[in-house]
Amino acid sequence: MGLKDELTARLGGRMRASLGAGGVPEPDAAPPAPPGTTAAGTGPAPAKHEGLKAYRAAAMIPIDRITADSDQPRKTFPDEEIDRMADSLRARGMLQPIRARWDSDLARWVIVAGERRFRAARRAGWAEVPCVTVDAPLTRSDILVDQLVENCLREDLPPLEQAGAFKALMDANGWSARRLAEELHISHQTVIRALGLLKLPDDVREQVERGDLSPRAAAEIASLERPEDQRTIAGLAVSGGLNRDQVADVVKTRKAGRPAPEKPSRRVVNLGDGNRVAIEGPAVGAGDEAIAELLVKARKQILREAKHRDAAGDKAA
Repeated sequence: MGLKDELTARLGGRMRASLGAGGVPEPDAAPPAPPGTTAAGTGPAPAKHEGLKAYRAAAMIPIDRITADSDQPRKTFPDEEIDRMADSLRARGMLQPIRARWDSDLARWVIVAGERRFRAARRAGWAEVPCVTVDAPLTRSDILVDQLVENCLREDLPPLEQAGAFKALMDANGWSARRLAEELHISHQTVIRALGLLKLPDDVREQVERGDLSPRAAAEIASLERPEDQRTIAGLAVSGGLNRDQVADVVKTRKAGRPAPEKPSRRVVNLGDGNRVAIEGPAVGAGDEAIAELLVKARKQILREAKHRDAAGDKAA
């Protein structure tokens, strides 16, 4: 059984129980009453209570007694994301409890899974949050695997944070990339692509973090040996708005000993608000001033065409 399976077997029942789906009773829990009777055996039990058992691992814990895990792989929590989750908590409550373990040195409950929910609850002004407490001893490796399942396997962990978590788990256990993939039940290539990002120069990593360079394109670039080649092609990919396949072609050209193109024929301007503007043609290679002139010209043409459409609409009316 893999480490993830062991964790699921050990902890999954607690989560199901906390959500009202039943679970394994505590060893010292009272035996269940016979079907159709109350616990005292004096009469019929309401149907909704049949089969339910009390579960002591679920608790409401004051927020000021909970703290984040400083070693967890997720490091970035965008404000807008936490705001949206806080709004959801106010409207619908917390649909999945936080999981936490007790740390006697800190005298606090430390979050195993659910830090975003914790942050959102705090922002929403909650005084306490529903939690499932983990009493079984966990190694640092156990906790990290659990946090990876919580975050990156749902594909919402930033790529460089995911890569760092993969590397930490491999180092802690002496695992190969293939063994890590088996333990997490993900593809070997997913692990290899992620680890490749750690081979990039810092300035190229920053392009990935900003979203200027896609992780898949960056993984292709990481297969180059020389940092200067990685920087050159990363710059070309960002300025030219190249997709992963186009980047792969340029990388193959460079590996074959042929020079990569020095100037792109396409430029993509990222406006930072989810919108991008693409410019194609020979003027792209002429530099930024030529590109800026094209944008001014394009704006004038768009406004002129809009004016003509409005005039034609008025005439038709």
